[in-house]
Amino acid sequence: MNKKLILVYKASVKLEKAIEIEHREKFLLEDCPKNEMSELKKRMARITSEVEKAK
Repeated sequence: MNKKLILVYKASVKLEKAIEIEHREKFLLEDCPKNEMSELKKRMARITSEVEKAK
């Protein structure tokens, strides 16, 4: 297989996983205690930056 095609495939798989995790964490944000809120927000920001890099 073409190396570029393999890289694009791997990036798309990572992107799908990141989006799935991001959606899961958004649902968790609605009913989690305040002290865990900042940790979740940090994780979501990190995931969002990974998604932006993958684009």
